[in-house]
Amino acid sequence: RTIVLCILGSVRSLIWTVALLILIIYITAVCVTDIVSQARSEGNLSDTEGILVQYYGSLPRSVLTLYEAVAGGVSWDLVVQPLITDIHPIVGVLFALYIAF
Repeated sequence: RTIVLCILGSVRSLIWTVALLILIIYITAVCVTDIVSQARSEGNLSDTEGILVQYYGSLPRSVLTLYEAVAGGVSWDLVVQPLITDIHPIVGVLFALYIAF
């Protein structure tokens, strides 16, 4: 009975932790999707535009890509490489800070 009460007592902290994680993923996805869409509209992308669209072509896809990078579903080096080569190396640094957080 004590264990069940302790688990139920920690549910509130779990909910806030998950909410914060979702918020961080969402805000990062909005920023990355905006950066990629601006680069696409300027026409500065090379032949890896298809990879950028695959990972960051829409907001839901960006959220999924960022979640996969954190959860181990995809190598984050694989999804950051097009950002570094086609957009700017600073975006790679920001992505690394996202992963580190």
